[in-house]
Amino acid sequence: MELRLSEELLLVALNQKTGTIAPFKPMVFRYTLAAAVLQELFIRQKLEFKGELVKVINNEPPGDVILDKALKIVTDSQKEKKVQQWVSKLGGKSKEFKKILLEDLVNKSVLRSLDEHEPPGAFSRKIIRFRIWHDRPFVRLHKQLHDILVYGKEPDSKSLRLIGLINACKLTRNIFNDRREQEIAEERVNLLSNNDVFKKGVKSAVNTVRWSVASGIFSAAMGLLKEVC
Repeated sequence: MELRLSEELLLVALNQKTGTIAPFKPMVFRYTLAAAVLQELFIRQKLEFKGELVKVINNEPPGDVILDKALKIVTDSQKEKKVQQWVSKLGGKSKEFKKILLEDLVNKSVLRSLDEHEPPGAFSRKIIRFRIWHDRPFVRLHKQLHDILVYGKEPDSKSLRLIGLINACKLTRNIFNDRREQEIAEERVNLLSNNDVFKKGVKSAVNTVRWSVASGIFSAAMGLLKEVC
């Protein structure tokens, strides 16, 4: 069973104890998922690099609901942009993408959706939890990453892309329980994805949001200070 790069990212991000997907850094994961979708358009030869800019080379929809939406967003742009700009733009669609991807993994019997859980509180929201159902793709993926990151096997192009995404949202500890293996894997992940442009794009998009939030808080505080004075 061939899975999308973005589906593999979700399987790596699945916390088997809680049944949730990467709840620890939701903003970082949102942009990492957007980067995964963007990379799939490169894999499908819909996009290519022109220097630092992303260029559309084939605007025919690939027939995948997520990739069709993402390609249309890029194609409809008035000008070419850098990776971090597209990661930021597609990050706004990540919630929708994640929902579709999880539904597809359930339909493929890779995951099973558990009962929705709504924690108590004034701002409670429903959380859908998942468990591994058909474990062959999950086991194969984890073995592949174990061979590459612990035993030094050379990664293929898709695995290398996934490793860059794993590094972008710090998911190494989600894969390995043994502390020594975690240390070896983290060193290997950093080595393999040191110059990954998509990882850098995620970091840039997250930093831009953080700067905007901090700037907004500062501006609001200054406005209040002026009113008081």
